[in-house]
Amino acid sequence: MIYSPKHLYYFHVDSRQEYMFRGLAKMVEAFHLKGIMNIYLSTKSHATIWGGTSFHMGKSFLSSQGFNTANMIINQGFNYFFFECENRMWRIKNRDNFPQDLRIDAGSDWFIMHREFANFAISEENDYAVKMRELFSTLFSPLEGYFHTLALNSEFCDRILYTNLRLINWKQKQGCRCSRLKDVVDWCGCSPLVLKIKEDDIGLERAKTYAYFFARKFESLIDVDAVAQVERQVLRFRPNLVVSSSPVFNSTWLNYYDREIDSTHPKQMLFEHWSSILFNEWISNQSSKVHECPFEKAHEIHAYKEFSTAPIQLILTVEDKCGSIYELLVEIKQNVTIFEDAEVNDYHLISVEFGVNLDLKEEIFRDYTGLLDTSGTATIIWHWYHNETTPSDQKANTTSPHVNIHWFNPRGRMVRNDPINPYDSINYAQLASLNLGDLQQFKEDWGVIRHTKFCDVITVDPHWRNPIDEWPPNSPDLNPLDYAVCSILEEKACQKPHPNVESLKKALKKAWKEITLDTLVKIVDNFPKRLKACIDAKGGHFE
Repeated sequence: MIYSPKHLYYFHVDSRQEYMFRGLAKMVEAFHLKGIMNIYLSTKSHATIWGGTSFHMGKSFLSSQGFNTANMIINQGFNYFFFECENRMWRIKNRDNFPQDLRIDAGSDWFIMHREFANFAISEENDYAVKMRELFSTLFSPLEGYFHTLALNSEFCDRILYTNLRLINWKQKQGCRCSRLKDVVDWCGCSPLVLKIKEDDIGLERAKTYAYFFARKFESLIDVDAVAQVERQVLRFRPNLVVSSSPVFNSTWLNYYDREIDSTHPKQMLFEHWSSILFNEWISNQSSKVHECPFEKAHEIHAYKEFSTAPIQLILTVEDKCGSIYELLVEIKQNVTIFEDAEVNDYHLISVEFGVNLDLKEEIFRDYTGLLDTSGTATIIWHWYHNETTPSDQKANTTSPHVNIHWFNPRGRMVRNDPINPYDSINYAQLASLNLGDLQQFKEDWGVIRHTKFCDVITVDPHWRNPIDEWPPNSPDLNPLDYAVCSILEEKACQKPHPNVESLKKALKKAWKEITLDTLVKIVDNFPKRLKACIDAKGGHFE
């Protein structure tokens, strides 16, 4: 659609996106084999964090924040010293002043530079440019200020057009959600939202309003129709090239986990354990004879949407011990009950969703598995419908009411009460989070509620506590050992389906007794206190 033999296509992939890099490398190699040589992939990758001081300077598009310099300096965080290390920016101290008579400016890091200005900006001979780079190497997001400030304070000051030719979905109230975290992180900036077709972000009439040549952001997992709409508009004079019946046109996939690439993923053991449970449950419900080959490993997890408004499903690629590969289509079910009278003031509750890793800007969960370990953070997000009965002159700048959230553990005991203040969201959303790790220190463990196609609700206690095995009262928190120990129990106890819970209990007890001292020592060699707790829990005897 955008290809022309007259153009040069150069790809740089974030150094943290190994899956995308490998995929593009295969694509570029295939083009080269066909004799198409104007497509290149950089083999030298950088982490595209907002530090930017380690980048090779590239091409971008220019747009200024405006001319209220004092506000701009505060909004950009230029009043602090920052240092780039470990793929993040560290706020070091306050910045008391800037060089005298320097006009500071900042804006978007998308801009176009004339060749003369580009050479001037990277010059090693020009003392002014060198000193300016030294200054901006200590600022947060230097790409958003270095070129703007350099141009305004040099002979290029009269050669600036304040537009970057870029169409974006800029809603500052929502795009700056990260700023609410400034009390707990070194800094957090703003960014545009994903373009959506339902909000007419990419309508042809809007695109004609200004000189737009580029647009961002598009994310097919949020709205694949927006991507399709752009394709229709670009090819509106060649409609025969629009293949609307293609699955690629209407559906989208996203790789979330790859065993070869994500070997150090913090949830790898959890993914393996979860995949094993789903595979064994699927096998146990097949009409064919008992499956002889137990689960071996999970290869990949993909997030998948059949169409734009469809729920996100997961495609699990797993392998059994006989080497057979299976793909399981999994849909996460939300167990939610909303009463008809769920109304507070003029707000009526319309939806509730539970998940992990909430994106505050887009207000969606980025952990598509929804898996939560016993030291993770659970988040609930709910949406209101406003009845609009309040007079317009009395409306507050909020989209939700005051509410209280009661958190209960699986035993029915309330563990926390959260008063939730009104929140201002373009989606009429409100949220609450609970860090399970804060509740777990030497306290009763939480349960896990699992929903599957084959059983409505199964409540299982982590570590198989008192109902299954006798653990010492007030036992230390063994959360860091969860995945390692449970994976061993899973492998030993769940090699075949169990007809009932009692059978599973017996198998787990047997598997627990068969764990050797050497095995536990290897698992917990970095957790000596927890090792003692494990030994004491077994009465000091190993069989």
